[in-house]
Amino acid sequence: MGVIKENILPETAYIIRAYATNSDHKTGYSQPMTVTTNQLQVPSLTTRDASDLTAYSAMLHATFLSDNGFKVTERGFCYSAESQTPTIDHPRVRSELEGNDFTASISGLEPSKTYYYRAYAINEKGIGYGETKEFTLPKVQTLTLSSPKVNNITTNGATIISSINSPSDASILEKGVCYSTSVLQPTIESEHIIDSSEGNNISVELKDLIEGRQYYVRAYAISRDGTFYSVAAEFSTVQHYLPTVEELAEVEVNDDNATMEARLTDNGGMSITECGFCWDSSSAEPDITRHKKAVATLKDGVFQAQLTGLTYNTSYHVRAYAVNGKGVGYSAYVIIKTRSSAKATIVNMTARNPSPSTLDVSATISADGGAEITERGFVYSSKGTPSVEECEKKIVMKGTVGEIGTTLTGLTGYSNYSIRAYAINKNGTAYSNTVTARTKKTDPSIDDPAFPETKTIKNK
Repeated sequence: MGVIKENILPETAYIIRAYATNSDHKTGYSQPMTVTTNQLQVPSLTTRDASDLTAYSAMLHATFLSDNGFKVTERGFCYSAESQTPTIDHPRVRSELEGNDFTASISGLEPSKTYYYRAYAINEKGIGYGETKEFTLPKVQTLTLSSPKVNNITTNGATIISSINSPSDASILEKGVCYSTSVLQPTIESEHIIDSSEGNNISVELKDLIEGRQYYVRAYAISRDGTFYSVAAEFSTVQHYLPTVEELAEVEVNDDNATMEARLTDNGGMSITECGFCWDSSSAEPDITRHKKAVATLKDGVFQAQLTGLTYNTSYHVRAYAVNGKGVGYSAYVIIKTRSSAKATIVNMTARNPSPSTLDVSATISADGGAEITERGFVYSSKGTPSVEECEKKIVMKGTVGEIGTTLTGLTGYSNYSIRAYAINKNGTAYSNTVTARTKKTDPSIDDPAFPETKTIKNK
C-alpha cells in the first residue's frame, strides 16, 4: 500500500495502477482504476476593485466566501508592482477577521504606477487567494499656498489671508490656518482654524489670542494626496500699557490751594478717560482710590488743575495721574508746601480836592496777605469811624493789589467825613488808616478859617 502526496491537484481525476518487478526485471501491473481528488480545503475569497486612489495610497476590498471547514488565522492583501500574481512573499497588509467583507489601506506607493493585488486568507490547510486585480495611481495633486498676510491686528485677534494654487482636477478637502506661540512651523496638529468657504481663497479671523504675544502662522490646504502648507509668517498682538505721566510741576502754591501741571507722554495705546492730580499730607504715593484728587482736562498733551481744601503751612505729596483701559498710571511725586496768609495791607490813604459835594480819595493795597482779594473799595461816614458793616456808603472797586482811587459824590457841604480804604480776602477785612476831610461851603463867601486843612485820625 502506498500514498501519493506530491504534484496532486485538487478536483482532478487520476488513473492509478499497482505494479511489481521481479529479479528478472519483469514488471507486472494491476487493473487500472480511476480516482478523483477532493476539493482543496484552503479558504476561498473574492478580490474586489480598489477605491480611494491617491498618488500614494489605495483602499483594497475583498469578500470572504468560506473557510472550508478550517478556522482562518489571517487574511488581508498582497500586492506588487512587478509580479502580476503577487503572494504573501510580496508586500502584504493584514485585515480584521470579523465579517465577510473586509478592507485594508496601503500607502507609501509611487504616483502614476500600476499595482497588482490579491486578497488572501490562511487556515491550517494552506493559503487561499482571490483573483488578481490591478490599479494605476494618479499623478500627484500638488497644492501651493501664498505667503500669509496678517491684517487687523488687535490685542487679542488678527485676520490671516492666503490663497491656494491648485491643478484643475484637484479637489480641496479642507483649508485654513494653523498657528502657535512656540512652534516656528505650525501644523494642523497644533491650534488651527478651518475656513469653510468655497474657492481657493483663505481668510481666517484668529480670536482669543494673548495680548502682546508673538505668533507664528501658516495657511494650509488638504487634497487627496496630503496636507500642504504655506511659508510661515509671524506677528505680535498689540500690547497696551498704563499711561505715562511726566513733568509734574507746581504752577502756583497758595495757603489753601495750589495749581499743578503735568504732561501725558504716552497714552499706553488707548484712550485716556480721566486725568488729574491726587495728594496727601502723609503718604508718599497718594492714589485716586484712597486720597483726594482733582480732575483736569487734557489739551495738547498737557493738563492742569487746582488742588483745593489744603491746610495752611503744610507739606503735601502730589502725583499726577491718567486713566486708560489698562488702569491708572502715576507720575513720580513732588512735595509742595502751602503758605501762611493774613489780611491784606493798605497804605497811603489820602483825601484831597474837596468841593461842597465831592472829595477825591486814593490808597494803595500793597499786599494781598497771601490770599485772593475778593473785594476792595472805600467806606466813609460823617458820624465816626466807618466800616464795611457800618458806614454811610461803601464804594466797591474792581481789582486786587495796587493803587485805587475814586471821587466821593453826593456829600453834604461844609461837613467832616471819616474815610477808610478796605480790602477783603478769606482771612477778613483789612482797613487803611482813617482820614478825615471837610467839604467846602455851599456859599464860598462864608468865612471858614479852618478850611481847607484836614487832619488824620489814627485807627483805634
